[in-house]
Amino acid sequence: GAPLLPQNLTTYTIQVTGKMVPVEFTLMIEVFAIQSFQGVENIRNETEPEPYVVPEPEPEPKFDFNAYWMCPIVIFLIMIVTMMVLKRFIDEDEKPVLVEGAEAEEDADSVSSD
Repeated sequence: GAPLLPQNLTTYTIQVTGKMVPVEFTLMIEVFAIQSFQGVENIRNETEPEPYVVPEPEPEPKFDFNAYWMCPIVIFLIMIVTMMVLKRFIDEDEKPVLVEGAEAEEDADSVSSD
């Protein structure tokens, strides 16, 4: 509603309580005496407002990457190659290393035991 009588500046304190945090704020209101009310001047021009038309959404770009199935195959091939390389290194580490002169000692040991 609209006030009918003038009123001095008055301060109102508003408290809102809730589950999270209580809120408190201050509101100051003053009502002036009406001199002569002519109404609110219309600031619109004489044109008719145009209704806003919501534009059609643009279609999403087509996903045309047809090679997405290659990723698991590439990962599988990398794993196979990695396992082959590691097996090769492990096999080389397990081979016996012949030391020069060790054969002669083994032959001498086998002859003396016979």
